[in-house]
Amino acid sequence: FAYAGLEEVVLPDGLTELGDLAFAYGEKLRRVSLPNSITQFGANSFKNCVLLEKIRFADGTPTIGEYAFAGCKNLTKVTLPSGLKHPNKGAFADCENLAEVTLGKDMEDLGIDAFERCDALAQINIPSSSPYFKSTEDGVILSADGKTLFHYPGGKRNSIYSVPTDIDAIGANAFGGNSYLTQVNIPANVKEIGINAFEGCKNLKLANMSEGLKVIRTGAFSNCSSLTNIVIPKSVVKVEKDAFFKTGDYNNKKNWKSRILYIGDCMVGKADDQQKSGNMVVRAGTRIIADQAMEESYIVEVEIPKGVEIIGERAFYNCSRLESITIPATLTSVGRLAFDSTAYFNTDKNWKNGILYLDKILLRIDPEVNDKIKLKKVYLIADEAFANCNEVNEVKLNDATMYIGRRAFLNCTNLQEINIPKQLQAIGNEAFSGVPNIDQKTFDAVVKENNPNAGSSDLFDLF
Repeated sequence: FAYAGLEEVVLPDGLTELGDLAFAYGEKLRRVSLPNSITQFGANSFKNCVLLEKIRFADGTPTIGEYAFAGCKNLTKVTLPSGLKHPNKGAFADCENLAEVTLGKDMEDLGIDAFERCDALAQINIPSSSPYFKSTEDGVILSADGKTLFHYPGGKRNSIYSVPTDIDAIGANAFGGNSYLTQVNIPANVKEIGINAFEGCKNLKLANMSEGLKVIRTGAFSNCSSLTNIVIPKSVVKVEKDAFFKTGDYNNKKNWKSRILYIGDCMVGKADDQQKSGNMVVRAGTRIIADQAMEESYIVEVEIPKGVEIIGERAFYNCSRLESITIPATLTSVGRLAFDSTAYFNTDKNWKNGILYLDKILLRIDPEVNDKIKLKKVYLIADEAFANCNEVNEVKLNDATMYIGRRAFLNCTNLQEINIPKQLQAIGNEAFSGVPNIDQKTFDAVVKENNPNAGSSDLFDLF
């Protein structure tokens, strides 16, 4: 019935499912009578039924498909059923007059972009029995423990918003598409800004991020075209791909050097069409090289200057011509796959007995290596350096080792013995995940003794 000119539909008892595009683009459809037996709404099932005024869901409905009611501009109020754990992507996107939503008691999350560009949505009602959510007095949706901000209603017309001081994390898509915000203040307690958290907030001009923030996820501020003068706090240890894509600072040519984008002390990445060849020198003053910053570029040589502390995940991955890498002694973290599939990685002579070093950094152990491993003098072990070395039973670290990366010994299932370096300053989260015979807490205790300001797993406790 897609594109049909129906004005009213009455569906029979016993019908259990509406397929994809069932009544999509029914531009005259105003009323639908649904039997209680319907529990499945397929993708796009009522998409762009622009005159549809009301929809009722039977309790026990487990599925509302992707974009099922997207573009239903006349919907003003929706009550979601019990049994629904999350609406699928874009389920009610672009319902521009939708002002009120009541969640079902079984809702575990708000879905991906489920209410994107619902600019009138100012009220979301939470059942008192919900074990997953609670609401603030001004209608912002939090996790039940009050630590994660999940959703800021798109219909809130405040131009300035200050995140509550007891929030630990801003969830994925939490503010996505809000067209009213011009300034957001993020307090020191917030450690993580989630995937696409502010994506498409076209009028956001100022994001005050506080010291204490650690992670800025993929697309966090993407398409915030008015956002300029971004200041990344010194506490940040991870900037993911496209975190600042198409922001005002991204669009400012002054922030680009040789087709590479720098924001503050972060080398964010290369231009989409950049296939830089030859030599590359990272700009002085850089502290972080973001995840996937130079992935699949054609550089042959890179010089990373003193002061760079963090090289992100896949930062130089698959730079197949990259054979010469100069690194500083200031590094404290090298992400997983940062230099994999480079010419340096693929050159046999750079591997010594199944071990790949880069100056005084351990990049990778060949999973085929077995029995005992004694490392030369290194001060940093990269993320997942020993991953899946399940034949290794003993590792001898030198006392100069200061930093052990995230999941460094992932799935080294037969590892029985490893010494704790005396100068250890930080150890990554899940460093011994899948290693039944090693307890990371003993390493954390040494970190705390050597670095009193560090928490358990120090810099890397979030990811």
